[in-house]
Amino acid sequence: ARERMVAAGAVSGPEVIVGERPVAAGDRVLLRRNDRRLGVANGDRALVVRADDASRRLIVRVRGRDVALESDYLERASGRRCSTVTR
Repeated sequence: ARERMVAAGAVSGPEVIVGERPVAAGDRVLLRRNDRRLGVANGDRALVVRADDASRRLIVRVRGRDVALESDYLERASGRRCSTVTR
Protein backbone atom coordinates (compact mmCIF):
# COMPACT_ATOMS: atom_id res chain seq x y z
CA ALA A 1 0.00 0.00 0.00
CA ARG A 2 2.83 2.43 0.81
CA GLU A 3 4.39 1.82 -2.60
CA ARG A 4 1.13 2.94 -4.24
CA MET A 5 1.08 6.08 -2.07
CA VAL A 6 4.68 6.88 -3.10
CA ALA A 7 3.88 6.26 -6.78
CA ALA A 8 0.84 8.56 -6.53
CA GLY A 9 2.93 11.30 -4.88
CA ALA A 10 1.02 11.16 -1.58
CA VAL A 11 4.25 10.16 0.24
CA SER A 12 7.40 12.01 -0.78
CA GLY A 13 10.62 13.67 0.24
CA PRO A 14 13.45 12.62 2.52
CA GLU A 15 12.97 9.47 4.57
CA VAL A 16 13.87 8.71 8.17
CA ILE A 17 14.34 5.06 9.06
CA VAL A 18 12.34 4.17 12.17
CA GLY A 19 13.08 0.64 13.28
CA GLU A 20 13.48 -0.93 9.87
CA ARG A 21 10.85 1.15 8.07
CA PRO A 22 11.28 4.27 5.98
CA VAL A 23 8.99 7.15 6.98
CA ALA A 24 8.45 10.29 4.88
CA ALA A 25 6.06 13.24 4.52
CA GLY A 26 2.57 11.94 3.82
CA ASP A 27 2.95 8.71 5.80
CA ARG A 28 0.44 8.08 8.53
CA VAL A 29 1.99 6.64 11.67
CA LEU A 30 0.78 5.11 14.90
CA LEU A 31 2.70 6.51 17.87
CA ARG A 32 3.80 3.81 20.28
CA ARG A 33 5.06 5.75 23.28
CA ASN A 34 3.58 8.21 25.76
CA ASP A 35 5.40 11.50 26.13
CA ARG A 36 3.66 14.12 28.29
CA ARG A 37 6.23 16.76 27.43
CA LEU A 38 5.27 16.43 23.76
CA GLY A 39 1.60 15.85 24.48
CA VAL A 40 1.45 12.52 22.62
CA ALA A 41 0.13 9.18 23.76
CA ASN A 42 0.62 5.55 22.83
CA GLY A 43 -2.00 4.84 20.16
CA ASP A 44 -2.19 8.37 18.71
CA ARG A 45 -2.37 8.42 14.92
CA ALA A 46 -0.37 11.12 13.18
CA LEU A 47 0.37 12.42 9.71
CA VAL A 48 4.05 13.00 8.91
CA VAL A 49 4.37 16.61 7.72
CA ARG A 50 8.16 16.63 7.28
CA ALA A 51 11.06 14.22 7.69
CA ASP A 52 14.64 15.38 8.25
CA ASP A 53 17.01 12.53 7.52
CA ALA A 54 20.11 14.48 8.63
CA SER A 55 18.82 14.97 12.20
CA ARG A 56 16.56 11.87 12.26
CA ARG A 57 13.59 14.06 13.16
CA LEU A 58 9.93 13.85 12.14
CA ILE A 59 7.37 16.64 12.29
CA VAL A 60 3.96 15.01 12.71
CA ARG A 61 0.46 16.43 12.92
CA VAL A 62 -1.38 14.83 15.83
CA ARG A 63 -4.75 15.99 17.18
CA GLY A 64 -4.59 19.16 15.08
CA ARG A 65 -1.11 20.36 16.06
CA ASP A 66 2.41 19.83 14.77
CA VAL A 67 4.84 18.00 17.05
CA ALA A 68 8.58 17.39 16.54
CA LEU A 69 9.60 13.81 17.24
CA GLU A 70 13.34 13.91 17.82
CA SER A 71 15.69 10.97 17.32
CA ASP A 72 15.58 9.95 21.01
CA TYR A 73 11.78 9.51 20.83
CA LEU A 74 12.06 7.56 17.57
CA GLU A 75 14.78 5.27 18.94
CA ARG A 76 12.79 4.39 22.05
CA ALA A 77 9.53 4.07 20.11
CA SER A 78 11.04 1.85 17.41
CA GLY A 79 11.73 -0.83 20.00
CA ARG A 80 7.97 -0.87 20.51
CA ARG A 81 7.28 -1.18 16.78
CA CYS A 82 6.44 2.27 15.51
CA SER A 83 3.89 1.41 12.85
CA THR A 84 3.14 2.94 9.49
CA VAL A 85 -0.60 3.06 8.93
CA THR A 86 -1.96 2.81 5.40
CA ARG A 87 -5.48 3.08 4.08
